[in-house]
Amino acid sequence: MSRRVIVRTLNKKTQFWINIKCNTPLTKKPVGVRMGKGKGKFEQ
Repeated sequence: MSRRVIVRTLNKKTQFWINIKCNTPLTKKPVGVRMGKGKGKFEQ
């Protein structure tokens, strides 16, 4: 949401980069696995 506001206020000629580093490990189960039996493997 805030990225949209910043890009809207800048000129179209201005280049703007957003560098996002994820320090929080995320867990995700594979597709097609039934519910239960733990959280799943780490993914970044």
